[in-house]
Amino acid sequence: MLKYILLGLSILSVWILSSGCSHRTYYEINASDRFYTPRQIPIKPGMILKPEFNITKTVTLINARTNTGWALLGSFTHPWWGNLNIWTDTAVGLVATELKKRGVSITDELPLILKLHITPDEKASALTGVLARECPLDTDRDGVPDYLDRCPDTPPKVAVDRMGCPLDTDRDSLPDYRDHCPTLPQGFRIDNMRSGEKGPGVPGTTSKDISESSEIYVVSSQPADTVMGRFKNELEKEGIAVDRDASDMLRFYAPVPEWPKKFKSIETALKKEKVHLTERTPRILQLAITDASLNWKSREIGCSLNLRVITGDGDILDFKGTNYAIDLHDSCDGAVTKQVTAMFNDVRIRNYLAAPTEPRDSDCDGVVDEIDECPGTPLGVAVDARGCPLDTDGDGVPDYLDKCPGTPKGVKVDSTGCPLDTDGDGVPDYLDKCPGTPKGARVDTEGCWVIDEAFFDFNKHEIKPRFYPIFDEVVAVLNNNPSLRIRIVIEGYTDNIGTEAYNQKLSEARAMAVKKYLIQKGIQSDRLTPVGYGFSRPRATNETDAGRALNRRVKLEPLPTPEK
Repeated sequence: MLKYILLGLSILSVWILSSGCSHRTYYEINASDRFYTPRQIPIKPGMILKPEFNITKTVTLINARTNTGWALLGSFTHPWWGNLNIWTDTAVGLVATELKKRGVSITDELPLILKLHITPDEKASALTGVLARECPLDTDRDGVPDYLDRCPDTPPKVAVDRMGCPLDTDRDSLPDYRDHCPTLPQGFRIDNMRSGEKGPGVPGTTSKDISESSEIYVVSSQPADTVMGRFKNELEKEGIAVDRDASDMLRFYAPVPEWPKKFKSIETALKKEKVHLTERTPRILQLAITDASLNWKSREIGCSLNLRVITGDGDILDFKGTNYAIDLHDSCDGAVTKQVTAMFNDVRIRNYLAAPTEPRDSDCDGVVDEIDECPGTPLGVAVDARGCPLDTDGDGVPDYLDKCPGTPKGVKVDSTGCPLDTDGDGVPDYLDKCPGTPKGARVDTEGCWVIDEAFFDFNKHEIKPRFYPIFDEVVAVLNNNPSLRIRIVIEGYTDNIGTEAYNQKLSEARAMAVKKYLIQKGIQSDRLTPVGYGFSRPRATNETDAGRALNRRVKLEPLPTPEK
């Protein structure tokens, strides 16, 4: 009976294993998805703009991420997912924090922006104003509509005057976008780029009265029809003729002499209605993290992302990079901070956020004074986005002063940018395997004191006169460094002709001969240690006459010891 029971249990076990578990293995991992959201890591002081940066006081920050779904970041034992809309919120929060530190007011509503075009007639006695939802045709996109533009082929993003021609602030016939010193006094003699020789003259000035601008931005969060209606009412209160024959355009006419006073009254009234007039479009930063991914190394995790920034001027800037850390959270938290920092250090963003004052570049380095963290840079020196001279090898000494460019990262340098050489032997400390070499000693490529060998005749221990200079040099080094208690080991050697015992005594005799010579030259006996090695350490083969001659030698090894 027991036999049949055991047989039945065996059959049942085989059936269970074959039918119920055939698709699984004991080692299979029951994987589940993992989700990650970064946190805001503050930007360290000194990594971005200095606090006194003259920045605009209002900035609109927008999360421009359109796809709010979850994206696969990478997979390592488990798939990792991230919501890039939430990641963008983290970046927006970091930017807002930094701007608020500088007293900037942050808004999150994209404002309505209309343009008011002011055009005087040929006699400059009357003007025509046009407030429009859409800008008139502007082929070269210089901000001056074609019907006013006297320079219709201006290069992109070049500052122009009210007639659409490139600015020439110092009136030297060289437009500012080609003139690296656009504020030189009148009377300078200039080259075709940037420099000049001083001469008589006073820089010209420009009016800052907004009523004299050819283009004025009308900004509000209210609907366009509401803004146009309020503007029309204020014009009529001032007795200005208004023509609104289209829903998206308002046209009016006013005498030039009366316009500044009437404009000021209109500007004040509209401000109370939360409609603002300005010479420059409000600063708007639209941020979106468009891509993010993870990769695993043996000891680190890399988090890569792309931060896209769109300014109110229409510039689209991508800040892409990878941050590595041992922990995944540290890697991605740091990646967001790293790219936000890169955004703040971009010269285009810095110039865009600058306060609306007349830009000055006192040191002519291409970075306006308000954001220049290294004012007074010499003329012609290349600078970074901060206005500081380039330091390609990152040793703290700018390239134009660096006499040793290309110093390895982390190596300490002197004021000229050259690696430190503490013992002055010509081998920099980071390569010197024998630091503290005595002054005047000849060294090899590793910074160690080189003392040449002296050779002896067969079966002799007398020093040949031609080797005296070797030992005299040792004497000079020791005498010139009295503060260093340097001990010299004198090693004697022989060839292999003769018995081991005989050659041992001969090698000791050769070492003693050198010691006696040095003592005669004034070196203390306790600083000299003679040692004989016989033929136990050949330098060359003992099978030839030439090889044996090289083995009959004395070698000196310096052993520096601290002074007691």
